Amino acid sequence: MPASGETGPDRSPAEAGGMSTDLSPAAALDGCAFLAEASRRLAESVDYEQTLKTVAALALPRLGDWSIVDLAEPDGSMRRLAVVHPDPDKQALARRLEVDWPPERDDPLGVPVVVRTRATTSTDPVTDDFLAGAARDPGHLETLRRLGIASAITVPLLAREQVLGAITFVGSRPGRGHTEQDRALAEDLAGRCALSIAHMRMVEELKKSVLLRDQVLGYVTHDLKNPLGAIVLVASQILAEARTPREQFTRQEQIGAAERILAATVHMQRLIGDLLEVAQIGAGGVSIHPRPVRPAAVVEDVLYTYAPGLAARSLRLEAAVTGELPLLRADPGRLRQVFENLLENAAKFTPEGGVITLGAARFDGSVLFSVADTGAGVPRDQMPRLFDRFWQARWPGVGSAGLGLTICKGIVEAHGGAIWAESAVGRGSTFYFRIPVQ
Repeated sequence: MPASGETGPDRSPAEAGGMSTDLSPAAALDGCAFLAEASRRLAESVDYEQTLKTVAALALPRLGDWSIVDLAEPDGSMRRLAVVHPDPDKQALARRLEVDWPPERDDPLGVPVVVRTRATTSTDPVTDDFLAGAARDPGHLETLRRLGIASAITVPLLAREQVLGAITFVGSRPGRGHTEQDRALAEDLAGRCALSIAHMRMVEELKKSVLLRDQVLGYVTHDLKNPLGAIVLVASQILAEARTPREQFTRQEQIGAAERILAATVHMQRLIGDLLEVAQIGAGGVSIHPRPVRPAAVVEDVLYTYAPGLAARSLRLEAAVTGELPLLRADPGRLRQVFENLLENAAKFTPEGGVITLGAARFDGSVLFSVADTGAGVPRDQMPRLFDRFWQARWPGVGSAGLGLTICKGIVEAHGGAIWAESAVGRGSTFYFRIPVQ
């Protein structure tokens, strides 16, 4: 949407001749009343997107004949939230801008410029040459012309040094323009909207954190309950046997009981260790102790250790090491930990008869390790969250505290590397992590 260019962020409206200087006390008082009403609406809302639409409509016709609200997404792209036009026919026409020509991050004109410069921009008058320069194609230009855009002012939504989006107020009447007071009013309104957005987003994140905490407590409680229950059961059996008149446990029975208690204890220690590891990652990173490491040796060690256990679960573990690999300066114990977590994850989602393959190959100044499985795969919409703390893809009957992949990410990044995954539902997943050669 054209809202930038002729006055620009570095020239005042008065210098450009595009705004008058109507600063009368009556107008100022009226503006204060308007801002008070807008603030009330913002304070009462629990849905900032709907509130932005409401406030944009509330500002008409005071700041323009119609308005556009755009939000900046985390990846830097723009999302058109609303186009508010009092004329139903023009509203339908303006919707075409939202659907057919949404703002793009690198647009040379319009809202993206305001987001990049973090400053209010205005254009008065909007000439046909300006529209031609802003249009992406003939259809876009024709739509802009039919909307009858005479002037425009775009104000960034700024909160805590972050650009959250922009609001554009468009004038359809030649000569209407925007005064300095209009500009100040629009910037004040945008500031209040931005703070409201930031506050509501913080509340949403807090709610998610509380929900996440409750979920984690549920999974941790479940994961600790099973091994603790096993310890209690075995200890109870030993005590019961000790109180009976028959002979004491045979040596083999004693060994079996001790093994079961030890396995349950190790399981609990592993979970507690994972929780401490994640806390360490959140506090600033994972500690590593690098030394020369032969990549193939790490893969071979993991294969030798885990192949028998996976075979007992009807899963085949294979290795594919490509060519001669350079020595790495890395922490072998930590690399093994990454493989262990990825293997545990793969085994959890791979049915009996499946295959898990460990890989290592040279890749662009690094060694690229991989763990591929023939399991269930991960839905595309869940892929961006794979390495988030306390999160994992959810499948019926499968659940845990979701710590393993987060720990993998922390370890790999502590080595200066990167970790990612590729997956397709029903065709399995492959997790890659690269460690740079130093």
